[in-house]
Amino acid sequence: KWVFEQALRQGKKWMLKNPDFVVSVNLSYLQVVEHDFLNFMRETLKRVQINVYNVVVELTESYLVQSSTTVQQIFDEIRKMGVRIAMDDFGTGYSSLGVLKHTPADIVKIDKTFMKGIKGSSFDATFIRFIVALCHDVGIKVCLEGVETDDEYQTVEPMALDYIQGFFFGRPVPATQFEALFLQK
Repeated sequence: KWVFEQALRQGKKWMLKNPDFVVSVNLSYLQVVEHDFLNFMRETLKRVQINVYNVVVELTESYLVQSSTTVQQIFDEIRKMGVRIAMDDFGTGYSSLGVLKHTPADIVKIDKTFMKGIKGSSFDATFIRFIVALCHDVGIKVCLEGVETDDEYQTVEPMALDYIQGFFFGRPVPATQFEALFLQK
């Protein structure tokens, strides 16, 4: 809960410098199904006074596979708040394609394992293009994780991904250094 609130507070500061800034927060499945967590999210979003469209919660694919009514209701409530949901580590679970049919996700994040060796693997490149096309056809945005070199970026840039993430763009840094690097005008 502390991480969620701190991420929103920091994100709001950065949104004042760049209104399009989006903050993503990883949540655990156990956290999301806690009886009071949805109320905590609502109260925190209200207290921080953040634009909810600029908030994304990320859950791993294996948690989104859960098809129980309770889990679906939780995801419906998160979306009703206006918060977007990202399916993290896509492609590593047991029912990747099946879960896309019923996913509440607004964003699918293709796992970085598909980036490793992409230059020598027609499977990885084909998988990425296929998932992008499939997701776009049903209105889901796609992020590719794990891009670490210019060569990898040049390989995936033409694949119509909505977002590309990885150390090629920057490594984790303290907030002040992030601001100096990315938010100064």
